[in-house]
Amino acid sequence: MNPFVATTADAALHLAHFGVIVINLFGWIHPRTRTLHRVVVCLTLASWLLPAPWYGLGYCVLTDVHWGIKDQLGEQNLPSSYLQYVLNLLPALDIPAGWVDAVVGGVFVTVVGIMSVQWIGELKQRNNQSESESESESA
Repeated sequence: MNPFVATTADAALHLAHFGVIVINLFGWIHPRTRTLHRVVVCLTLASWLLPAPWYGLGYCVLTDVHWGIKDQLGEQNLPSSYLQYVLNLLPALDIPAGWVDAVVGGVFVTVVGIMSVQWIGELKQRNNQSESESESESA
């Protein structure tokens, strides 16, 4: 691959990773981003769980593609997770990969919990509104 194309793809994949992380963490907050948040969370969950029997729990398609580009750029010995890679760039931090994976998993489970409670509440509210409108029309 042309070095310019590989470098551009690397930068684009950094932005994609950053976008996925931000959406996963904060997309549930604003009503306008909740649908996008739900889609991205479901895609993340699918990426982490569906290929697990073959690649292990937490496998990420985006990271796999990104590491392929980084390999072409000559980067070797990349960690299994993108967040661990970013943390390794900070010289003052030496956080074990197991800890990073545990924190990421815990935060993700928390976000899925928040999203689920919020979604159920929204569905109940819509259902109650539909019932109210039906009663108003029949009266």
